[in-house]
Amino acid sequence: MSTRACNSGAIVRVNPRTGVVTLVATGFKTAKSILIEPAGTLLVSDEVGSSPWGYLWRLNLQTGEQQEIHRFCSFFLRDQRFA
Repeated sequence: MSTRACNSGAIVRVNPRTGVVTLVATGFKTAKSILIEPAGTLLVSDEVGSSPWGYLWRLNLQTGEQQEIHRFCSFFLRDQRFA
């Protein structure tokens, strides 16, 4: 995972034997973590810089399709909005 690959937030695959880096997906702002699902897709948490919003994406490694699963905001803003 890299936040600076190709001048944008990106997910990369690194071959541990050769060190070859392969670009998997771009377009993330600040990808924070990934989880490999049993089906082989990735869940990617993405924080949007100084914005209060964050996203959870599902990334299909076969097609490169990115699907927004959930959008969330910081607890601080949510508490202020509903106060």
